[in-house]
Amino acid sequence: MRKKWIKEEIFVDQQVLDELSAKLTCPPVIAKLLALHGIDTPEKAEIFFTPSSQDLKKLRSFSRPPVKICMIHFFLKIWIRQSNG
Repeated sequence: MRKKWIKEEIFVDQQVLDELSAKLTCPPVIAKLLALHGIDTPEKAEIFFTPSSQDLKKLRSFSRPPVKICMIHFFLKIWIRQSNG
């Protein structure tokens, strides 16, 4: 039996993407990945990328499972390597 992928289009507010991309100086695709996983403000992104011990509980409140969050870190590291040459 063949399986068919179903692509679900998820809307993300362009203003949110623009703000994240500008404040984090990252490509729009990274901003979209963050926003899709509930990290939709620069403050949440700051908590996500540089958490303190007090922020660990806040990280659990983001909307997606940790495995997908690891993918964001992976893509971000690739982008940083490419940016640094």
